This record gives sequence, structure tokens and C-alpha cells, in this order.
Amino acid sequence: MKSVIALAGLLFLASFASAQAVEEFPEGCKLVRQASLPFQVVHGQMTVDVKVNGHPLHFIIDTGGVFSAISHDAVQATGLSEGVIPPNWTIKDVGGAQAHHFARIEDITFGTLKSKGLTLMVVNLPKGEDGIIAPDLLRNFDIDFDFANQMISLFKHHRCDDHVVYWTDDFVKIPMLVTDQGHMRIPVSINGAQFKATLDTGSSVTFIFQDAARSLFGPDAGAGATHHLRGGSGGTIAGAEVKPESFILGKFKWISPVVLASPDQSGLKGDGSQVLVGTDILHDLHIFADYKEGQLFVSKR
Repeated sequence: MKSVIALAGLLFLASFASAQAVEEFPEGCKLVRQASLPFQVVHGQMTVDVKVNGHPLHFIIDTGGVFSAISHDAVQATGLSEGVIPPNWTIKDVGGAQAHHFARIEDITFGTLKSKGLTLMVVNLPKGEDGIIAPDLLRNFDIDFDFANQMISLFKHHRCDDHVVYWTDDFVKIPMLVTDQGHMRIPVSINGAQFKATLDTGSSVTFIFQDAARSLFGPDAGAGATHHLRGGSGGTIAGAEVKPESFILGKFKWISPVVLASPDQSGLKGDGSQVLVGTDILHDLHIFADYKEGQLFVSKR
């Protein structure tokens, strides 16, 4: 999902030891990297260079999205044509707005990896943002998010879940539910209470949705919301700034981070999540996501 706001604030990541190198994996457990390329963080979002039908474009890596998409402007610039989504198909963004058009592409190149014959939703994006890579493509791989070096890598699904983290021996393994929409849902703790959270690299901010927000901050949580998360089709979710005493993901703790309490009851509609974790939290970490086995491996960056 797309965010069009950047939220400033100091996050204090606490209580972890220095990272150390891991021993070389056994031959039968070595990771097989299929693509790797740098990303830039623009307005809190991960932006990568791709090619669609040979045309260079800038796409957002969006683990909180559902369907990969291309902007109307990029459709015109690349000479693609738009089709109408059948009325029996309902495709909505995070804010509830519906997509109405699609475009078929011959191929998309991501680093050295090329995927052919794809259908992308056509959405409205700000200038300079040409499209979205969502879980419908990402979940075919193991994904490595290296925020310290601003690199994203795609690996073949690995065979040995005790030989995954190649960059440190100081990490935590978290059980991860891959939802029907392809979202990565994990447990987090906020002020000592447990919640279900979706990891969203397409959002620059972390949201707490209505029921969870009210349980933490009272019945008026989210009132007077002044910040907005914008979906690709034009829908929005509003939120008001709050500061929980603590936010814990795995064994890593943030003290008094700024998050947004939303009056939205539905959260990630149909996904069952109460919290959306944006890059304001995620950029402090190194994350390896195993979509197939439902495991998230996390260390400090």
C-alpha cells in the first residue's frame, strides 16, 4: 500500500548485542540468490529500478499491497493499452478505493531476473512513482531486506530453515502467517499488549487501527486525524499521532515511537491485522522473509 506522507520522529532501538558473522552453511543448505539490486528510500518508501517491456521505470516494493500495479502515466509512456476489470472482480486499495483497469505486459526485469506475461493493475500514483511490486510477485521467493546497505535480494525458497541468516548470529526467528492477500502477519507487543501486525514496506509510517488504538489510548484515539495513508487507487486511511511507551518486534524494542492511531475499524480489510508496521520501524532492521514456510528472520541492521 502507498503512503504519501513522511513522518519525522526519533526512534530508539534498545537492548541488542553487536552482530557477528555466521559460519559457512553446509553445501546442501546454501541459499540461491536469483536477483539483487539496490533500493532508495523516498518519502519512507522502498523504490527500485525495473524495466517493463524494456522501458526503465521506478517501482515501489510494497509488502502491504495485494496486486502489482503500474501507473496510468507509465502505461502511456510505455505504449501499453488498458483493459477494463470485469464487474465480478473487486480489487480495492487500503483506503477502500477500487481499481477499474489493468494492463498486460510482456515482461518485467528486476535486477537480473525477468518475469514474463504478467497482468498489472492500473492505478494513480504521484509523479516519479511508476508502479508497485506487491506480494503476488514477492511471495514466489524468499525476500531479503537489507536496510543498512539498501539492498533487496530474491532467493529461491531455501531447504534448511536453520541455515538462513547469513549476515549475523544475533537474530530472532518469528512465526509468520501469510494471509490470503499475501501479507506477512506477525505478533508484536505495544505497551505490553499483544497484537497482530502486517509488515508494510509501502508505508512510511506505522498505524494502529481502531480497536487496538482504543484499547491502548482510550475511546478518542484517532480523533482529529491529520495524517493520511493513500492507496494506489485513491483511497485513504487517516491517523492521529500517538506515542506508546514501548513497541516490541521479536526481541527488539523501540521506546516511545511516534505511530498513527486510526479511526478506521477495518484495518487491512479482511486481513485480521490490528497494526500496520511501516518503514519508520522496519528501517532499523535486517529482515529475511520466508513466504513458503511462514518464518521471519530479524536482526538489527
